[in-house]
Amino acid sequence: MMQRLGYLTLIIICSSTLVACQSERFRHEKYACNLASLDLAAIIINKTSIGDPAKIIGYRNERTAKITAINDKAVSLNLGATSLDVNRDTGRVKIIQGKLFSRISCTKTVFKM
Repeated sequence: MMQRLGYLTLIIICSSTLVACQSERFRHEKYACNLASLDLAAIIINKTSIGDPAKIIGYRNERTAKITAINDKAVSLNLGATSLDVNRDTGRVKIIQGKLFSRISCTKTVFKM
C-alpha cells in the first residue's frame, strides 16, 4: 500500500513539472511578401522581445531590423528610415519609408519546436 502511494506521488510530481515546462523552445515566424519594388521578399522573426533583431530579406540584400514593439497581435520593426508594422494574425504589413506608405499582404508561416 505504501509503495503504491509512493509511485502515485512520484507520478503526480513528474506530471506537474512537465506541465510547467515551456511548450515552445524555438519559434520561426516567416512572412513571405514577394514585393520587388520595395526590395522585400520576406520578414523573419525568431526572437520575440523588444530590441531583438528580425531579418528583412530582399532581392538585392539582407538587412537586420530591430523590434521596437511586440505583442500577440502585431510587431513593429525599425530599419533605419523605414518602419514596418506586421499584423501577426493576418500577415498584413504596413511599410513607411519617409513619405512613401504601402500596405501589403504577406503569407505567414510559423515553425515551432
